[in-house]
Amino acid sequence: GVAQWDDRGIAVRMVVSTTDITERKQAEATLRRQALAFENLYDGVIITDATGIIWDWNGGAERILGYTKAAAVGQNIDMLLEPENLGLTQQILATVLTHGRWMGKITFVRQDGSHCFCEKLVLPLRDAAGEIIGTIGVNRDITEQARLQQEQERFFQLSLEMLCVAGFDGYFKQLNPAWETTFGYTQEELLAKPFLDFVHPEDLESTPVSYTHLRAHETIALI
Repeated sequence: GVAQWDDRGIAVRMVVSTTDITERKQAEATLRRQALAFENLYDGVIITDATGIIWDWNGGAERILGYTKAAAVGQNIDMLLEPENLGLTQQILATVLTHGRWMGKITFVRQDGSHCFCEKLVLPLRDAAGEIIGTIGVNRDITEQARLQQEQERFFQLSLEMLCVAGFDGYFKQLNPAWETTFGYTQEELLAKPFLDFVHPEDLESTPVSYTHLRAHETIALI
């Protein structure tokens, strides 16, 4: 502020200039919240420029991939790919430019050389003029889920028991090899017919009843 004086040298008033910084403070608070959310997301978030150079990545990316932010920033994201997949980065960017996003599953190489399987979503990063200057990739580690699914599929295929997946439309959706061994039909023949065609005549009456219970999400016991 600036003081104003009278002829006797006595301050009679103060002229003060103020600036409203409410919007600036709100913007700063928003940026702090966004930065906090970015760092604490469980998924791995990787921000790159339009050529694949890593600009930033969060704690989730460190946890999933093993590299610290300091080690990753400035590197090309291709360092996370197997040699045979090095063209994938440009394919993803081309899809983002054309369709506005890329979604898929991808295998990364961690810092220790091990592999992780991730669901990945890539979105464009735009500047103030709306031009795409990079990408934001969100990566969810599904390595353990994929391993369990492989084990379940292996059990399904190798079991000597007849295992199947059937739909409420009355047809088989998936059958293990034991069905072919037991019935002598091919998979194609079994999948092409309603499963009631393979039910013993004595069980034809009870089978639809059990089917109705299953549709009602009830548990049934098979003897």
